[in-house]
Amino acid sequence: MRMMKGFTVIELMVTLVILGGGVGALTYLSTRLSGATVFAAAEQDAVAAANSKIDTWRAMVYDSIPVVSDDTDTTSVANVTFTRTWNIAEFTNPTYKVIDVTVSWSDAGGDSHSIKLATAVAKTSLANAST
Repeated sequence: MRMMKGFTVIELMVTLVILGGGVGALTYLSTRLSGATVFAAAEQDAVAAANSKIDTWRAMVYDSIPVVSDDTDTTSVANVTFTRTWNIAEFTNPTYKVIDVTVSWSDAGGDSHSIKLATAVAKTSLANAST
């Protein structure tokens, strides 16, 4: 038998199919990672928008914090429009207010997303703080 040298067409085609599958998988992965990065950035901006609203009330004197239900505004960050909805409820025994803020937005694909943050603010007096 004599030895054959070089590649056959079948070997070359198998190599091209395997290489093409690998390139296709890397392209798909890259696209998915890019989408996840955009979503994570939008989610981070939504949390910042909610925290900003909560921090506004936490900086106020307790009696100045209004009791509201389903108040809404919008804010835009990096070409994404966020809708903030908040509720502030007051409770007694002990006296405190619960503030919850929901931020919702739509991504480039039209899917809706939302996050909700909540906090409680207690009414304190200087007499209690000195102990």
